Amino acid sequence: MRILRSALVLTLLALVAGQVAYAQDDSASQSGSSSTPAQSVTGGSEGSSAPQMQPDTQPLAGAYLFTLGSLPEMHSFLQPVLTLGEVAETNPEAAGAYTTQFEAVTVPTGGLTLKALGERNEFGLSYVGGGFIYDNNTALTKDSDFQELSLMDSVKFRRGMLTLGDSFSYLPEAGSGFGALGVLGGFGSGLGGLNFGSGMGQINPAFAPNESILTTGYGAYSNAAIAEAEYELTAHTSISAMGEYGTLQFGNTSSGLIDGNQIVGLVGLNHMLTARDTIGVMYDYGSFGYVGSHLSFNSQTLDLTYGRKITGRLAFQAYGGPELVTQRSAAGPSVNRTYFSGSGGFSYAWRQNALSIFVGRYSSGGAGVVYGSEVTTFSGSWNRPLTRRLIMNADLGYSRNSGFVTSASSGTPPHYGYWFGNLDLNRTLGRHFSFRLGYEYQRQTVSSGPCVTQACATDLTNQIFGISFTFTPRPVAL
Repeated sequence: MRILRSALVLTLLALVAGQVAYAQDDSASQSGSSSTPAQSVTGGSEGSSAPQMQPDTQPLAGAYLFTLGSLPEMHSFLQPVLTLGEVAETNPEAAGAYTTQFEAVTVPTGGLTLKALGERNEFGLSYVGGGFIYDNNTALTKDSDFQELSLMDSVKFRRGMLTLGDSFSYLPEAGSGFGALGVLGGFGSGLGGLNFGSGMGQINPAFAPNESILTTGYGAYSNAAIAEAEYELTAHTSISAMGEYGTLQFGNTSSGLIDGNQIVGLVGLNHMLTARDTIGVMYDYGSFGYVGSHLSFNSQTLDLTYGRKITGRLAFQAYGGPELVTQRSAAGPSVNRTYFSGSGGFSYAWRQNALSIFVGRYSSGGAGVVYGSEVTTFSGSWNRPLTRRLIMNADLGYSRNSGFVTSASSGTPPHYGYWFGNLDLNRTLGRHFSFRLGYEYQRQTVSSGPCVTQACATDLTNQIFGISFTFTPRPVAL
């Protein structure tokens, strides 16, 4: 009953805002300034007079995925956004595969985007925060706030570029699924996303702390700080280097989950074959350690790389090569294992459609559940306008974590398979308001094997239904 009343209130607010929006739309159409959502994303349809998109400038051998480019910004600005959502969740406590326990949840969120433009540098900041307020379970509400903050500062020189970035989050569950929470419009930790017009890069998940095992109920602090540089040797050849420090910590000390840190460094050579195609080679080294444990491991990877960019239309990059993992323990000698690792990102825009895909296989810190794992992951996002004001977005993600064997007597660690699917419809109501309907399904399966933490992840399913109402005021010029 509570969720029904909340849904009714949100619907009435949407109808009222819609009446105001129609008046705004009439004035906008008379001035000829209206545009379709896809035009604002892709830089306009063929033959349109929309501004040309700025090309992506990230090096192929680096920490960030390619994007389709960004819309040109003439001025610095500050953009706030407010959202109020009402959600029904079937398994908020992650209590087993077939448990159904409906909970009504109110979800207020606020966000802020800052873009500051200089003569040679560009600074971007994106923040979103809020909380899940459970109507009938105050214990869940206590640990259900969330915060995400991403920033990037790029400085261009005559023959090079320096980029400093940081991505921080505090989330109540695995970041890969939480990033696609449809009723809220998605968050930056999701692996999909085209980053149209944002100018903010997306960290390659292979270099970020792993959050792909569902551990609902135990809030996790994740942070990745990155410094990256590129220097042009010739007009077609450059070298690049990157250093990253990442951490994954759990706020609940009684959870038994594993706090971990990682240090990653890489150096690469990039060579442009054409204005669109680049090849290269990249070596990276990673060191992974765990708080209060004698276990650790290092990884070394040598990758061949290929990338292709067509601004506003196509962005593709692929890495692949052998990976050597060295496990260390105070209780015994080091153990070496060899894997094939690789990752790739693909973004494509066509006829008002936008598609983004990421695939990867690489070693990771173990997501707080195991002491290191080999991750196989896939994620994708697709969106397109159904009408002039109605946009559909669909997300799909899968990950499989195969834990490393920590000793000769420990047996085979369990394998964690986790996938999520999301579908949402977003209806714009004029220039400043929008209304969203969303649905998400989460599923995790765990193979038999020894448990290495007090709070082991388990087989579970969860469904989330929701509606939300968003207010986006005019940006503030700086």
